[in-house]
Amino acid sequence: MTANLVTYDRNAGETPHISRVGSAFAAGFTGNLWMRPDLGTPPRAMRGVSMNLGIGSVFNLVREFSPRAAAPLPGK
Repeated sequence: MTANLVTYDRNAGETPHISRVGSAFAAGFTGNLWMRPDLGTPPRAMRGVSMNLGIGSVFNLVREFSPRAAAPLPGK
């Protein structure tokens, strides 16, 4: 769940995942540039950032556990 926010450095220590979080912010606010001023607001951009990071976390969760869910049950 934290893979969108934290990554590992060369010494296997945790460090902020700046590129992933930064790209979510860039996408959220860049998408507002083409909208009308009343629609392209910072709260709407933050909703996009939250959706981007949230969907990424859910995708990571599904990717982590889907091979186990698809595997046959033991004894069958």
